[in-house]
Amino acid sequence: MKNFGILFSIIAIIAVFLPWLETSSVTQQINNESFNIIELYGISTSFGKLGIVLGIISVLMFYFEKKFSLLPGYTIVFIGLIYIFEIIQRGETTTSSLGNYASTVSYIYEIKLGMYLFLVSGIFCTICGFKFLTSNSKNWPFSNKGIFITKKGSEIRTQISIEPIKKGRSTHSYS
Repeated sequence: MKNFGILFSIIAIIAVFLPWLETSSVTQQINNESFNIIELYGISTSFGKLGIVLGIISVLMFYFEKKFSLLPGYTIVFIGLIYIFEIIQRGETTTSSLGNYASTVSYIYEIKLGMYLFLVSGIFCTICGFKFLTSNSKNWPFSNKGIFITKKGSEIRTQISIEPIKKGRSTHSYS
């Protein structure tokens, strides 16, 4: 999982340098119409710059096998979703008039490959981080304590371990 986590973190960094958004605008005036297309790259946004920082942090956390290496992946997914919802909420048509002159501007937003790649790599970073966290017992935050419920006949017993399992099990039984 460590190597896959590093791979998906690097893919998230590369995705920042790809186009995230394409904006098309059509301006209509009385006898004039113009059409513009603008591509927005992730690196030109504050979300993209934060994505690079999180990608680097994620690579380092996976490389040094740090606990909670899934947190940068969560944050990358969160950034991607915020960016997509921000685009969805933008208006599509604006109309303005001044005296006898009126103009209408229509915007079309299209999410591009870089944003999808950024979001998917964040999801896979999170999955790899979670699998890494749960597969290595030294990284699991609650592996040294536990609650055990056993049933003997009609009697149910609950045991709570209060010391690390490696040092010996000290349990209390409640009926």
